[in-house]
Amino acid sequence: MARNPSPARLALPVLPALVPLRTVYFHNPRFERLEAAWMASVLAQAVEFAKSTLGLALEFAPPREIPIAEGFLGYGPRQQARVEPTLYDFKNGRGDRRRLVEGTRRGLEHSGSSLDQLLRYARPHLLRAPDDESFHGLAEAAVDTQLVRLEAWRGLRGADGQPLLDASPYNEFNAWLAAAWTASWPFEVILTNQLIASAEYDNNHLHGALRGGVSNGLCTPTPQARHGLVSVLSAFPFTSNDAASVELRGGAPAQGGAPARWAAALLVHELGHQLLHLNHPFARADCVMNPPPLLLFPQWVAALDGRSCPLGSSPEMTPGAVKFPQARGEPGVGTQSM
Repeated sequence: MARNPSPARLALPVLPALVPLRTVYFHNPRFERLEAAWMASVLAQAVEFAKSTLGLALEFAPPREIPIAEGFLGYGPRQQARVEPTLYDFKNGRGDRRRLVEGTRRGLEHSGSSLDQLLRYARPHLLRAPDDESFHGLAEAAVDTQLVRLEAWRGLRGADGQPLLDASPYNEFNAWLAAAWTASWPFEVILTNQLIASAEYDNNHLHGALRGGVSNGLCTPTPQARHGLVSVLSAFPFTSNDAASVELRGGAPAQGGAPARWAAALLVHELGHQLLHLNHPFARADCVMNPPPLLLFPQWVAALDGRSCPLGSSPEMTPGAVKFPQARGEPGVGTQSM
């Protein structure tokens, strides 16, 4: 059988002195609305974080609002049929744990980080210790942690009393990847109030698994974005005061100006992927590209120091470290994202 050729890789962009970014807000009416002032604060602080941590000068266009259903118009039955086999169906209590472990192990092995780095990052946050110090042992422990914590998100209810994670695809990480690839979103930044919490046989990243499948953000190919990539920020982990979110934040409530500051730093993390193709220097607390452990945003932001983690200071912090595919035609099941 003939195999589809591998997609072309995105070239590292040549950036202007001031990088313009088109911004949009995907609103799901079943979640609390993001206020314009809050989003403006996130973007203003992201400008400061980008300069201090990555040396980037950014200019965000004011976000316009789009209903999330409209944003996903390009995600139709054909895309859903491709994505469904890649999902561990936790919403309906169906899934192949063995397959999830194997997919997680493959992801760990191809993450670009050493086993020692990954173990140092994960150990404090696993619900049980790995049976052995191997990629498989870490994958087993990470999946067990993920499936326990995932239940907390499944139990959340909306204002209508119905499950907050409903039959729509909006919480599914891989659905966002497919929608970005096929919908051809003409912007570089998406802010959304949608909780993205899921488990995938492909793209099951360690940091997301430790949080119970939660993605604070992602960066993935889309054809009409200026640099071929779009960065998504999910505000829910920063703004929600449900019991699971507060526990994963180490007891820190979402109040005052703190959530906008946390979210701004995370947006810069995603833009580090988009604009510089940086990877994850796991267990480097000073690096903005180190994913936040659990939802411990206060500690994560306090430790960031661009002076001690400059570009080129490690393989992961070297521009071009991630080889993103170019979004053309049908998406591959293993589309790389962060």
